Amino acid sequence: ALFDASTPEWQARCDGSTYGCFRARVARSPATGRYVLWINSYEGVIGYHVFQADDPAAPIEIRSAIANTGGIGATNATLQLAGNASITGGTLASFGTGSVSIAPGETATLDSVINEGLINALPGSILRISGAGVENNSVIAINPTSGLVPARLRAARNTALTGSGSLLLSANPANLDSAVIDAPPSFVLTNGST
Repeated sequence: ALFDASTPEWQARCDGSTYGCFRARVARSPATGRYVLWINSYEGVIGYHVFQADDPAAPIEIRSAIANTGGIGATNATLQLAGNASITGGTLASFGTGSVSIAPGETATLDSVINEGLINALPGSILRISGAGVENNSVIAINPTSGLVPARLRAARNTALTGSGSLLLSANPANLDSAVIDAPPSFVLTNGST
């Protein structure tokens, strides 16, 4: 579904203990044909959340900056990060067949996030780790489909990947550079997970 307001993370974001979420609107973009859900809220960095999908039953996309004070989860669904989305703080989780994915050709940034689910950096995508880094207690898969187009885990500054989880690099045998960890010359990514 495009959006499920009954999940615990959205109930916590929009309940009476916060300023709430308001003026939710769904519209089909005449320019792209995609469905767009816009929710105003005071808890985000920029005061709103935007989700997009090809149809209301397709994977939802986060295309904004989110100050995550609780959790964001995908239960038997795919949550795609696109449009230079960034998530700062809180927990990312997936349940059942769910996953958090960085869409092909897109870049997403995680800063001070705890990962308790499956994060997939799909072919052609870049997963940037910034700030205090990511505590990975589950799986981060770089190029999980072993596609020919490179996927990257990139240090956006001196940062760390810690926790008890796994970092999987799935290179394609025809292009062993298709699952890449990189950083600008002056930055260091410290991997404390397995």
